[in-house]
Amino acid sequence: MAQVVLYADDFPGIDMGAKINAAYAAAPAAPSCTVIVVPNGTFDFTTQILFNTLDKAVILQGQGASITGGTILNYTPTTATAAITIDWSNPDGGGFAPGTGLRDLTLSNGNLTVGGSGSSATGISIGPVNSGAPFAEFSNVRIEGFGIGIDVPDVGTQSWGMVFRNVVLCYNNTGVSFQKTEEQITFVACKILLNGVGVNYDTGSSGDATYLGGSIDSNTIMGVEFNHSTTIFTAVGTHWENLGVSGDVHYVHGTAATLNIEGGIALNDNTTGTSGSWFYNAFFNVQGLVLYSGGATQSDYVFSVQVAGNISVFVSNAAVISVSRIAFTGAGTILEIVTPETVSAYTVGNLVLIGATPTTGSGQAGLGVTSGFGNGSSGTSMTTTTKGTGSGPSSPDVVVQYLEIDIAGTKYWIPLVR
Repeated sequence: MAQVVLYADDFPGIDMGAKINAAYAAAPAAPSCTVIVVPNGTFDFTTQILFNTLDKAVILQGQGASITGGTILNYTPTTATAAITIDWSNPDGGGFAPGTGLRDLTLSNGNLTVGGSGSSATGISIGPVNSGAPFAEFSNVRIEGFGIGIDVPDVGTQSWGMVFRNVVLCYNNTGVSFQKTEEQITFVACKILLNGVGVNYDTGSSGDATYLGGSIDSNTIMGVEFNHSTTIFTAVGTHWENLGVSGDVHYVHGTAATLNIEGGIALNDNTTGTSGSWFYNAFFNVQGLVLYSGGATQSDYVFSVQVAGNISVFVSNAAVISVSRIAFTGAGTILEIVTPETVSAYTVGNLVLIGATPTTGSGQAGLGVTSGFGNGSSGTSMTTTTKGTGSGPSSPDVVVQYLEIDIAGTKYWIPLVR
């Protein structure tokens, strides 16, 4: 069956919400996929848009999401209601409809306050009764000014495999709220900024999400908040920043989740004052993240590792973010911290100490020249040349350098013999 295109403005209704509902009612059932087109312009509406007929998936298509033009759907109620509900997938399973969803429009609640205005309305509610919209895609959409921009409530069954592509979530109390387990959620080049909380995983929400590129920026309370032990969040090439909208920096907070970061940059734009922990979580795997501070002193640790962490970062201004403030572990274990300030290279299973500084901190090891070790210093002959049972040289003669190890603040030196 050919794709059906319906124009919302051709249908009766007291507002654009009612017109879209009328177009949805007129759309044929599966296996067709109807495109409902909304014209250019700003449309105030109070009628909730309901896409909740089982197996009737659609595409709601606007004319762009520009600041002053395109399609703007302005939901005026601020009560605990949802502007758009998407719930067309059968709770018994199936209903996979890739590519259906929303495109090229702005959904607004008209309350553009940094950190959220206190509205109780929800922009899009996905799966409040059935199974939501598995494999749906939300593309080139801006959602602003709501209590919750996108809500996946803790009812129904999974709406897994959803894709959010170039979606902007801004000025909401919470940008995205997952209240139940959702698998394989993918954010591509999204911008989640100027909310109170950017992404929230509630106590009932585990699953996994991947955040590719984009930014998590200037959310006044928290960038990403985990409240479930088995949540896995992976950010690749992501830009973390605060733009000085908050006196502190809080990008991630979780007590039992897993956070994977590959590449990207984390910036503290505050030029004065002190900053608390940027990333507080149970499990960390961080590779190649650049850290930068505009001048604020790092009073707490950039990474607060509560269980275990493997951290490899580049600190672009170590004078502000000293190596000693990179990571702290409570009851957990830091498997490795690698920065250009402590070590220049490492290989699997071996720490290659090239160009390391002589000064070490507690629990660290590094190459260095000491003022003396026993009765010898670097470059002086050994007083003992007796070979033991090992495989070393028969006549060791010179201490080439020392391996300095700091154990709980006490320094020890192991001579490296030529």
